[in-house]
Amino acid sequence: MRALALVDREKFEIIDAPEPERSAGEVLLAPKHVGICGTDVHVYMGEFEQRIPYPAIMGHEFAGEIVEVPEEASERLLPGMPAAFDPVLPCGGCRLCQAGKLNQCLSVKTFGLDTDGAMAELVSLPSDRVYALPKSVFPRQAPMLELYTVALHALGRARLQPAESVVVLGAGRLGLSLVDLVAGSSPLLLVAVDVASNRLKLATKLGATHVLDAREANIASKVKQLTDGLGADLVIEAVGDPEAIAEQPPPVHQAVQMLRPAGRILVMGQGEKQHEFPWRELVLKEGTVVTSRTSLGEMPRALKLMEKGMLNPDVIITHEFGIEEGPEVFAKLASGDKSMVKVVLNVSGWHES
Repeated sequence: MRALALVDREKFEIIDAPEPERSAGEVLLAPKHVGICGTDVHVYMGEFEQRIPYPAIMGHEFAGEIVEVPEEASERLLPGMPAAFDPVLPCGGCRLCQAGKLNQCLSVKTFGLDTDGAMAELVSLPSDRVYALPKSVFPRQAPMLELYTVALHALGRARLQPAESVVVLGAGRLGLSLVDLVAGSSPLLLVAVDVASNRLKLATKLGATHVLDAREANIASKVKQLTDGLGADLVIEAVGDPEAIAEQPPPVHQAVQMLRPAGRILVMGQGEKQHEFPWRELVLKEGTVVTSRTSLGEMPRALKLMEKGMLNPDVIITHEFGIEEGPEVFAKLASGDKSMVKVVLNVSGWHES
């Protein structure tokens, strides 16, 4: 079968890969739409070479058409159905899995990173993590489900409540997914902060009440002005690798500065740079810091919200390309091109040729 494989740092080739062997309890699926994640771009740039050997077939955010179904899943899944997949693969047997902390599994894997992924003609998937798409959800939208799932898990850990003032630092793919979900919680105030004007425009479309350019001075002061001097109830740091901005403190410092007393900070950014944390100010505010990693079975909730029209994936998906254009698209994303936010590769051409 054909697959788009990363054969070396920043080098893709369409290869002839062996068809997947369907194990007991697995679904055979033909991918149709595959999202490009920020992690995929870092893999492309060679930052995961110790973890992910070449050739690497990426793709963990995807939807496709079911080809074959195991008997035990035939009541809910049928050949020909469009379906999506939760890519977190816990072992199910370690102490953390047994305690229900599947995303903290001692040997957890991510499909499409630790295994071959969906930039191929066929994939074989554990049936318990495959979800049929309702008619109101289009396969092109489904690659967004994984991001919404991650955001739902994070907001649950942050104990988001209605009528709160919320600031989202970083309006990238994850940040905009968070904005979309927070907007649906009836926030008193929802502020998005980023350096890219096009992303801030998308945040406004998704329901942000205010947007701020991260390069402006005194972002924390502006947030306090918007909250009558008190500060935000919840600040979400979703920046990742922040751009160096003169005379601006790191995002986690800004989060503490703009937080109200007894407020909450949700840290999701996973940039390589480590910064000292302003513990003294946080302690004096008696603030709470929460972190979040991947997801914990929230995909059915994300799918239901999308089915009911309560999410806006088409706002965040800014570009769609054919799978054959993948190498050029990755190169643009790696160059820092901010015009493209969420990119989806259409794999269906392989099945039509």
